[in-house]
Amino acid sequence: MNNKFTLIAILFCFSSMLTMGQHFSTTKQEFKNYQNKIGGTLDSIYIHYIGIPGTDLIESKVIFQSNEDGFLTLCKKYNSNYLEEKEIYKRDKKNNVILFEYYNKKNEDKLSLRNRVEYKRNAKGLVEKKSEVKDYTTNETLYTYFDNDSIKTIESKILTNSNKKVVSESFTEYTSFHKVKTNIVYIIRKNGDKTISSKEEYNYNDNQLITDKKSYKTIPYETELILNNKTEYKYNNKGLLIQEVHYRLNIDDSSLFASAKNEYEYSGKNCIKDTFYEFDVSINSWTIAIEKTYVFNSSNKCVQSKESGFDRNNKLIAQSVLTSNYNSDEQLLNEKLQTLRFSADHPEGKLFTENLWEYEYNNKKLLYKAIKTFGNVEQGPEYGSKQQEIFSYKYDIKDRMIEKESLFISDNSTYGNSVETWVYDNNDNLIDHKIASDSDQYKNTEEVKVLNLCLKLNKDNMAPMALKYLDENNVKNPILEKIKTTKKVNKNYNTEDNQEVKTYYYYTLEDGVGVNNIPSNSSILVYPNPAQNNIQVNLPKNATATKVSLIDLKGNLWKETELNESDNIYVGDLPRGLYLCKFTSINSVIIKKIILEK
Repeated sequence: MNNKFTLIAILFCFSSMLTMGQHFSTTKQEFKNYQNKIGGTLDSIYIHYIGIPGTDLIESKVIFQSNEDGFLTLCKKYNSNYLEEKEIYKRDKKNNVILFEYYNKKNEDKLSLRNRVEYKRNAKGLVEKKSEVKDYTTNETLYTYFDNDSIKTIESKILTNSNKKVVSESFTEYTSFHKVKTNIVYIIRKNGDKTISSKEEYNYNDNQLITDKKSYKTIPYETELILNNKTEYKYNNKGLLIQEVHYRLNIDDSSLFASAKNEYEYSGKNCIKDTFYEFDVSINSWTIAIEKTYVFNSSNKCVQSKESGFDRNNKLIAQSVLTSNYNSDEQLLNEKLQTLRFSADHPEGKLFTENLWEYEYNNKKLLYKAIKTFGNVEQGPEYGSKQQEIFSYKYDIKDRMIEKESLFISDNSTYGNSVETWVYDNNDNLIDHKIASDSDQYKNTEEVKVLNLCLKLNKDNMAPMALKYLDENNVKNPILEKIKTTKKVNKNYNTEDNQEVKTYYYYTLEDGVGVNNIPSNSSILVYPNPAQNNIQVNLPKNATATKVSLIDLKGNLWKETELNESDNIYVGDLPRGLYLCKFTSINSVIIKKIILEK
């Protein structure tokens, strides 16, 4: 095994908003994230880019449309007022997607259909058939289910759009315990013959634990299916895995031989040892490659993990040890990661690197300081062996994080200081967010201003107060404004490049269709919101008979009644959550959202 010690680094990157595909998928997620924040629906996003170095002014806009239940039905993206992308969602009465279409220009003058997915569902809403049409092929997939609605079989085939010729097929069968039984992939030859190109078989014991997995494939230029590799699993009398053996194909005689194995040892409930072996054909024996040991405390938290690497002579050559300590509240106090190297000169091991994480908490058990100390012990102080990152956190009286400060120290010098702050209003809405850095090369400031995230009531809780919006002429659309400014100092430290991005999120508090017979200066009032046991519904004067329906976000109808005038509705028997309050009269349908708290 060549990669005995692999350092895995996870880098979280913020995709540029100028990237068309990434931005489009992000806005759909924003649609889901924001539509419940103000009891309204995200209608559109408008992005304004100002002063981007080396480019012209860029403007972008994304328009959303939803049905009367608040589910996304249409999404359009514009660049410089030109329609670039479009997505259409057609839904059934339960708001399940039954048709999805995606259009873009793709270096053409007009939109073209690039992807079309059609779903056929059964009475339970489960997909029985899925047909996905792309530029050149169609992928048709059939599903069957057990009585408990778990998948029983999946049958898929790919056809060419030109002549509907099948070019590939696959079939997957499951047991009743959501476990794969067989998986077969077919290849379609030019003469139309269908042969199996690969197959996987899974077997389970009476406790539904996998006992072996077999993989078959065809030899190049042959049609015969042969066993390519196999894995066997063994368990102790408690159902714990104690061994898995991996077999590979011997090309010389087409037989299988054991090439690697894992053995697991358990010391009570607190220690697990995982040893990975490789079979060395030159000495016809197993050799240890990697040994991992995990120790847990009484709360099943890992307090030590050790990974050791060996050469082909079973000699220890390297080791990493991670030790973790917790307080009485099971909060992590510190972690130490040490790496050691072993040789003839250092048979007991020589410390190579040492990293230490320390955490401190306030009297409310909230993290307020984290210190990371790290460095290369072997190379010595002249290489900056002791470096630190210090993070400090502050909270308000509601235990909301309002400040995070980070500091980097190396060679007794401090640099890279950055401060991130959050400000909330009385309704727990984020109204300001800033990130500032004093780095010599990069100075960043991000501001977020959130306006009218909730419908404010007057002191009698009877009617909405006059609201101020960014666009005062469009009082039905509260707006979230986000401004991001980036300042970059060039290498000569004498000029600066500025970039400013403004994003506006438009919302609708009422989703209405049809023409209402209510005077334009009146409205249906539902209060209090949030509510607990009762809600008061005030209909305007001269309103016609109105049916009131309370529907959850899954489309389930919980309560329905008819009103001819203002009345009180008991909701104490409904579960807590967000509900759609649907008012249906002869000429109109109006939907409001209400939160029930218990």
